[in-house]
Amino acid sequence: MAVPVAQQRKLTQRSGNICAFPECGLLLTAQGTPEDPVVVLGEMAHIVAESPNGPRGDSPLTPEERNRYENLILLCNQHHQLIDSEGALAKYTVQRLHAMKETHEQRIERRLGGRSNVPSELPPMVNDTVYSNVLPVTQMPRYIYGAPCSASRDSEVRPAATSAGTMTPFILRDGRLWAFQDLRDTSNPFSDVVACTETERFSTKEWWTDPDRLGWYVALLNRSLNKLTGRLGLRLDHDHHRYYFEPEAAGVERSVPYRPLNASRATRSVVWQPKKRATGEARNYWLHRAVSLRFFLIGDNQWC
Repeated sequence: MAVPVAQQRKLTQRSGNICAFPECGLLLTAQGTPEDPVVVLGEMAHIVAESPNGPRGDSPLTPEERNRYENLILLCNQHHQLIDSEGALAKYTVQRLHAMKETHEQRIERRLGGRSNVPSELPPMVNDTVYSNVLPVTQMPRYIYGAPCSASRDSEVRPAATSAGTMTPFILRDGRLWAFQDLRDTSNPFSDVVACTETERFSTKEWWTDPDRLGWYVALLNRSLNKLTGRLGLRLDHDHHRYYFEPEAAGVERSVPYRPLNASRATRSVVWQPKKRATGEARNYWLHRAVSLRFFLIGDNQWC
């Protein structure tokens, strides 16, 4: 049974890359070659042998316990051979090796003088009410359509207006235009720039399991969000990735109605010029409420 990696990590970190044998002090790594720049000289020695027939192997420890950090000591090759040699077994007993291991690891800890990562006391328990701002998306498009596109930049694509005012988000990837509209229909909003007869159709769920296509899908959702917020009178701040309210007219403060959590209707200022408390004089800047919005796939079929 091999020593688990987690147990190896504990041993090497607490041993500080130095042989645990008293007054040895040998570093257990050395400079190697360009192909193998670090040579490992240290060896994990079992205090109680891994096998019942090995050195100090007569013990009630289970096979699993014999390969745990508590039963291992890090030594150089010379001292590993020494403690396991037949003539030295009476001298290097289980008790003595445990003491050797503990003394060495304590000395390494004192020498390094690191800060403990365990807080001296826990912070007091606080009860708080949290209002979730993770909003479930109740319905998603079932399909995504892609077709070869003659446009190479977004600015060259001018979707035709739809009779129902449907949003027409799109992205350009790999020489194709991708959209939620059925590009097989010759009357689709992008018919001027796409080859309708070469359209591909994918289930949206197929894209959710592909890391690259998932990013494309989120880009389409964000384009939808840009159009929706624009219709609500918000503008996208590209530098900070957030949507903010603009005044309806220059120099005029703005308020909007909304439905809060604890009432049926309320009004809030979204664009205003703050004033100095002492004098009531207007300050030389304006404040705009803003929101940062992102889509998350939180389950096999659930978006927020």
